[in-house]
Amino acid sequence: MVVALAAAACAPKRVREEPILRNGERVPEPDAAVEAVRQEAGARRAAMAARRGELVADALATCTGAICDALARGEVTLEMTEAQVLAATGTTDEAWQIRRNGRIAVMVPRSLLAAPRDAVGELAMVQLRDGAVASYAYREAQGLRVVRRPSDATTAGRANALAEMLVREGDDLVARGDLDAALDRYDRAQVLQPDNVELEYRIA
Repeated sequence: MVVALAAAACAPKRVREEPILRNGERVPEPDAAVEAVRQEAGARRAAMAARRGELVADALATCTGAICDALARGEVTLEMTEAQVLAATGTTDEAWQIRRNGRIAVMVPRSLLAAPRDAVGELAMVQLRDGAVASYAYREAQGLRVVRRPSDATTAGRANALAEMLVREGDDLVARGDLDAALDRYDRAQVLQPDNVELEYRIA
């Protein structure tokens, strides 16, 4: 009896698996599956394009003066509404995380891998107060450049902001003892601010 039980335990077991296909069933055509995915993606793109078109139409219908000019250039500017920011960046609200707290709303990219951009550069943040843009920030190589006043958005304002970031980076490098890298930052800042006496002192 023991021998019989041992033999039964060592015998191969048969597992009854459900068939992948039953009688009469056919393997789906791969071309049909690919076509279905393609059509679904196309429908999503069409819906997004239609939504962006609506946003642009609404933004242009409610803009005036400098804001209309900025929309035509594809640039974010101060005093824009949330819808006008979306139109200027060619995005929908799906591209942003929008945090609201009373009179303040802050828009930040939903993904840094596909951050919204306008004609100037990649946007890191847009802050609205009472429904209008109060400040916004671009992600530059040296850090964040914040626009709080109309002068900050001009060519001269951008040059000054970049120069200040380069100087701060140079000062940090000096503190770490990397004088060659610091001098490189100061030289680049001086190109942007040739009349900056403090820069000349640092370079000397």
